[in-house]
Amino acid sequence: MSPEDRITYVYKQDDKYKIIDVTDVSYEIFLNQKWVTILRYDNAHGFHRHLIGSISHPEADVVTPLNISGQSESLLRWAIEDIKVNWWYHRAAYFKRNNLTDS
Repeated sequence: MSPEDRITYVYKQDDKYKIIDVTDVSYEIFLNQKWVTILRYDNAHGFHRHLIGSISHPEADVVTPLNISGQSESLLRWAIEDIKVNWWYHRAAYFKRNNLTDS
């Protein structure tokens, strides 16, 4: 990943520091002087992915349920690793959908 890419994540822990919920795992790019989320995972209603389609309408995302099971800690690791492995694909697809040129 480049300095214009980052992964952010938020999770909940119990009092023994065990991860009990994946709140958000996001892949963000630095675009037009601000950080923009282009992909995120969460567990609000089953573990799923949000693919952000448009710069002008980021709330109009495509939600895909994922058939991945496991404890919250393994889901968190899976989402982070998936972004690390596939970041370039997601970045290129986002630029293509929005008719942008990537530098």
